[in-house]
Parts: sequence; C-alpha cells; structure tokens
Amino acid sequence: MKKIKSNSMKMKKLFLTLTIILSIYLVSNAQNNCLIFDGEDDYIQSNGLMTIYPASNYTLQAWVKIDVVEEASFVSFGTRNLALAMNSSGEFVSIAYGSSTVIVNSGFTLEPGIWYHLLTIFMGSNNDNEIRQYVDGVLINTGTGGHAERERNLYVGKGYVTTTTDMYFDGQIDEVNFDDTFPALWKIREDMFRSNYTAEVDYPLDETSGTTADNIGAASSDMDGTLYGGLSFSSDAIPSPTWMGPKRALKFDGSSGGDYITCPTDNNAYSSLTIKAWINTQAATDHGRICFKSKNGFLTLPNSCYALLVDDNNKPKFSVDGTNLTAPDALPHGEWHHIAGVFSGSSSYMKLYVDGILVASETSGIPSQVPAPIK
Repeated sequence: MKKIKSNSMKMKKLFLTLTIILSIYLVSNAQNNCLIFDGEDDYIQSNGLMTIYPASNYTLQAWVKIDVVEEASFVSFGTRNLALAMNSSGEFVSIAYGSSTVIVNSGFTLEPGIWYHLLTIFMGSNNDNEIRQYVDGVLINTGTGGHAERERNLYVGKGYVTTTTDMYFDGQIDEVNFDDTFPALWKIREDMFRSNYTAEVDYPLDETSGTTADNIGAASSDMDGTLYGGLSFSSDAIPSPTWMGPKRALKFDGSSGGDYITCPTDNNAYSSLTIKAWINTQAATDHGRICFKSKNGFLTLPNSCYALLVDDNNKPKFSVDGTNLTAPDALPHGEWHHIAGVFSGSSSYMKLYVDGILVASETSGIPSQVPAPIK
C-alpha cells in the first residue's frame, strides 16, 4: 500500500489523527500472557525431541521485546542448529548449522522496549539453502545456509550465538512457533495474530501458573516445554499487550489532502458488503472517512457507493448509496473501538456495530445493491 498526497483529493476536513487497524481477528482467548526472561538462567526446553533434515524447509517465529542490547538467543532448535537470535549490537540474526555454523545478519536493529514479530524461513537443499528473514511480516533480508540432520530439543530464551556458550535472553517473549513448512507471505501475516494449531510446535505461553508450557501444535504434549532457572508462569507471566501478540497500526495525519491509502480500482456492483476497522480518533473531525468508494469522483457522502466514517460529532456512520446509519453515541477520543457496517440488498437490511454490539439498523428503503461507479 502506498501513501499518496494530493491537493486534488478533498477526502476530509480533519482536525484529528486517525489510526486504523483493518481486518483483525477477534479471538475468544480470555487470557493472553507472555513470559519475562531474566537474562541470567531462565529458559524453556521441550520435553521431547524433533528431527530436522537437510532437504526440508523449516520456520521459526516469535514475538520478542528486548530489555537490553546484548548477544542473546530467542528461540533455538538445538543449541543453534536453527535459531533466532540477536548479536551484541542488537541486530536480529538467524543461525543455521550444516557442515559449519552460518550466522546471517539481517541488517535490522532491535530497540529495547518495542515488540517485534521475528520470523526466519530456513530452506533446505532442495531450495538452495536460502534463509529468509522477516520482521513484522516484511521480508528484510535473504542469505544462504544449510542445516544438517539432527535430533534435538527446542529451546526458548537460551542458545549459542557467536560462541559455544549459552547466551540467555533478557526481555519478554510471546507466541513461539516452529514448523516444517515454507509459508507464503499471506500465511506469515495471518499467523502473526493467531495461534497456529497446524504447526509442529506452538507455545502460546498463556498459562497463569506452573512450569509447563503447553504445546497446542500438531506434535501435542510430546513437545510440551518445561521452564527452568526459576522461570514460572506464577511469577513471570504478565498479560501480553494485545490478544495474540502486539500489532501494528497506521497513523494518519488528518490534514486535508494529507495521508490516505488508495486501493485497486473496483468497478463492480455488490449485493452484499461488510466493512470493518479498528479506529482510534484523537480530536474533532468533519466527516473523517475510514473507508470510502465514490460513484463519480466526488468525495461527499451523497456521491458514495459506500462509506464507513465518523461524523463531526465523532459518531460512527455507515452509508450505502445514500442510505445512512448513524450510531447514537459518540466515541471517546484516544480509545480503540471496533466498528463494522453490514449490508444485504437481497435481504433488505443495513446494520452498524460498535465493539460487536448492534447500535443501528434499517430494513426499509434499502438499495438492492451497492452500485458500481459511473464510468
């Protein structure tokens, strides 16, 4: 998605900063925890062993927040047969061991206090031993390094990096995942925000007591992890910042002709439609459009095919071909809220939801379809 600035776009007269998260999974998990590692002797070790093979592909991933910049291992198969780690400069590195140890520097420096989703695909000899490094779902670097056949434990919070000495991690870790796959980009981004039950090992780290990290992946209890070094869910687990690991959002400046996203051209008509978004408004607005499709190039509400917005009273509004629904209550500024508009021409209804609660609906005078733009 590309940011475009154009004086010809009169999308909104805003005095706000609007932040949006689009298409996020709502999860029913009552508790989402992460674990705090002390950097001295805390770690998790899988109870069972797994075997990797030179020709096969493997993926390691985790959400990580470092407290200090120092050499440390985040997740490691074996001591460093396959590993996600950080060097002494705070750079994210990926490690593979075949005939020798290969450390691939990503060029991305981690900052203390910030959550990152780190993922590496270690391709096998059938794919030229390519190593792909991702941060927050974005490919940032590629390298080369093979891996040998080994039967090993999985470790979280310790492992070798540049020497044959265990380097312990100081910080927080959530949603650890190990799998024997080569995921597509859409799959990488989807799994960032949900548990991956089809993976071989998935540690959500959501327990609230004890010293066992349950594996909800395909390997089941054979790969449950045991906490060592005094690490315990009773004393070292804290709520994770969001449902399934930290998420990123876009911050819009709210100026006329300022920040916005343009989407591919769509000249189709629709008999049904759902639009949803997480938003966080910061100040008063004059019709701040969240998602808007124009019939004819004009950007006023009567000229829209459909629109999801907040009005000048900060009330959510959903519009389809001139039929409007408005929430009865204004949203407080500085708070996250989920809003959704649902339209069905065949069933003749429009509905507006705020935080999963139906706040407005209409069944009379409903258009038969979302119109196509006038060409």
